[in-house]
Amino acid sequence: MTDSSTPSVTVDLEAIQAVKTGLSTSIPPGYSLLYSSKQDATFAQAGLDANAYVNEATGQILLAFRGPISIPFGVNPASTLENAALKIDLRIANDDPTVTSSMSVDAARFVSAVSAAAQQKGLSFSSSNVFVTGNSEGGLFAELAARANGFAGATFGAPGIPHRR
Repeated sequence: MTDSSTPSVTVDLEAIQAVKTGLSTSIPPGYSLLYSSKQDATFAQAGLDANAYVNEATGQILLAFRGPISIPFGVNPASTLENAALKIDLRIANDDPTVTSSMSVDAARFVSAVSAAAQQKGLSFSSSNVFVTGNSEGGLFAELAARANGFAGATFGAPGIPHRR
């Protein structure tokens, strides 16, 4: 069953927080985890941290992309997701024209992995049944996924898709 209503801002923010904490108790009520970028280490290397959740009542799928967090004291920044996100920040700040190209590829890989997981569970992955949300660089990943696939959604503090010159 599908429902074309968009998830609430509260659900969006809870989903982003659940990606950050990694705790099943943080998942928005009525949703369950469908797929996590943590299942493929190459996503972390690309600075992408995201989960896909399914609304158990409606079958809607919510892709939640998380922005970077601060690097804990004593942790080697070269090996962290945050370092990858900081590199992306710098590329955006310098108006690097390749930033959206590489991020688009990574967003597309995540969308493809979620689509496969949805198909295995018999869920619709049509653009009217999939929504995106994200914050900071995660918001940019969400915007790129939305633009490429026609998904609706909401972002928070996203830098926006840089213009090409």
